[in-house]
Amino acid sequence: YEPTILSSPNDDGAPWMIMFDSFATPEECERLVKLGAVEGYERSSDVGEEKFDGSFEKKVNKGRTSTNAWCQKECYEDSLAKTVIDRITKVT
Repeated sequence: YEPTILSSPNDDGAPWMIMFDSFATPEECERLVKLGAVEGYERSSDVGEEKFDGSFEKKVNKGRTSTNAWCQKECYEDSLAKTVIDRITKVT
């Protein structure tokens, strides 16, 4: 996967940060972006107060401007997405 170590615990206590240049194919990336649209992209948020049911409220942070989508439903059943999920599982 052509890993590049960007930081490690030896670098002033920084966390491991590794970039994989060829982890997913262009076809896999395109499919994941499309599946994200199907699942529904939402603005990224921080964890807020704990609710009575044990879940947490979402807290919008002005410093976080990204969006994300969770791979569920159609995404989780997609053969290309499953291939990437399996690959992630093996690497982590």
